[in-house]
Amino acid sequence: MNQEKEGDYGRIENKEDGDPALNRKQEAFTTANKQQQADLSQLSALVTAVMPLAKEYVDFQKSKFEYTVKRDTNAGSHDRKLTLSLLIFLGLVIFAMALLTYFGKVSGDALLFLVGIVVGYLINMIQGLLYSPWETDSED
Repeated sequence: MNQEKEGDYGRIENKEDGDPALNRKQEAFTTANKQQQADLSQLSALVTAVMPLAKEYVDFQKSKFEYTVKRDTNAGSHDRKLTLSLLIFLGLVIFAMALLTYFGKVSGDALLFLVGIVVGYLINMIQGLLYSPWETDSED
């Protein structure tokens, strides 16, 4: 009994049913096809199992980002209030020392020393405002 099979390029080949090489090829193809279907079903089951975990992870990252934005917003507002109050205080202290120096009650060296300390403090404060205390090099 002859079996007709369509080849790769559309031509028809005649094959006999009793050909052992053809039977082995067909069995290997059938086995490989079943293995691929099993792999696809396992992959589908894995994706189905992982999807809720992936959604939870995305939700966690979203809430983490929202918390970071809220924290930085609140910290920025606090830093502005603190910086303004400290600058006003330091300005008043320097102004008072300048008046005392003008009237001869305090030497100019003391005023210069105070101004140097205040400038160093301001530089340190500005550095602290520029670099967030929550950011580190090890953070991803």
